[in-house]
Amino acid sequence: MRQEFVAQMDTLDQDLLRMSRYVRRAIERAIEAMDTCDVVVAEQTIDADDRIDELADHVDDQCLQLLALQAPVATDLRIVITSMRVSQTLERMGDLARHIAQIVRQSHPHKPAPEPIQQKIDQMAELVVQAARNVVDALTDRDIKLAGRIQDEDDKIDDLEIEINKLALDESIELTRPQLSNVLMLARFLERFGDHATSVARRLAFQIQGIAVAHAQDFSTTQE
Repeated sequence: MRQEFVAQMDTLDQDLLRMSRYVRRAIERAIEAMDTCDVVVAEQTIDADDRIDELADHVDDQCLQLLALQAPVATDLRIVITSMRVSQTLERMGDLARHIAQIVRQSHPHKPAPEPIQQKIDQMAELVVQAARNVVDALTDRDIKLAGRIQDEDDKIDDLEIEINKLALDESIELTRPQLSNVLMLARFLERFGDHATSVARRLAFQIQGIAVAHAQDFSTTQE
């Protein structure tokens, strides 16, 4: 029975890692589509979201079966519960990548926003892509220090959203109504993606340490 449980937990871990890689690829492709105004890549990103949703459902089913049939306790219970929550967060991150790709498709053949706003969006997007890559690495290596860095970088993403929103309301920058909508939605989607990456980082820290963290300084390099 214990060997079966260990095997199921390992499968759960591998599926969660696979899901994080799918999400990383989704946001990379969405931003690539935005950078190059490539509607084909945007469509591929939109279509690929189904795979993330299906894997999220599968991970949730695995967690529920483990809870019902194996009755895990202590650290094992913490791993199962946080895995379910991380899966749900990753699924939302995949949705946000899809939303970004949909904006790219709608604005084709032009970029979603004019300069200098697009430049700020590009900076924000670069940080978000790095956050997605750090999520994969942190989950793979169970790296709490890297998890703390994800939260640190999220502050920069938040600051850029504020800058973009101010530019969007600057009367010296002429925006059409669709462009204004694109700018505000892109900034919001990117900011939410960064928030979700931070949520994954916090849940990883809790999974490893058993202590909830709210601030970057609360992340410890001490691992079980």
